[in-house]
Amino acid sequence: MSTHAEEAKNTNTPPKPVSSTAEIINALKYLKPSGRTQKAAKFAELFDVIEELLAKDVYQKDIIAVLTKHGLPLAPATFKEYYEDEKKRREEKKALASPPPNEAPIPSAIDSESPHAGDSTVQVDEGVEHVDAEDASGSKAQSAIDKVAGGAA
Repeated sequence: MSTHAEEAKNTNTPPKPVSSTAEIINALKYLKPSGRTQKAAKFAELFDVIEELLAKDVYQKDIIAVLTKHGLPLAPATFKEYYEDEKKRREEKKALASPPPNEAPIPSAIDSESPHAGDSTVQVDEGVEHVDAEDASGSKAQSAIDKVAGGAA
């Protein structure tokens, strides 16, 4: 004896023609993310306020009660998961946006342990001679700057 599913499978109805790309795109645009994704997105929108409240020692259960009252029910474990995920995402985003730290520290001429501590000269790359930083007229310093910058000496 055949089942109803087998009978439907064995029918000789022609397959439905494939819709146009535009029709498929329009149908796909009406799909909504899962409820979990929607909750996580709403939590992300509220994250700054939630973090501020937690920093002020507001109980997590009180925050969850308000969220639930306003249509965003979360179990404590889910709240914690969303909080940690959003915090991590923001830290990663911040790290990517920050310029990388310098590879090596810039030596300080003021450093008392430096062999050149107290020197009033500065060495400039590209073969420019030492420049006396205490020159009142600034002519030597300006001349060295012009040489490095490619200007007239």
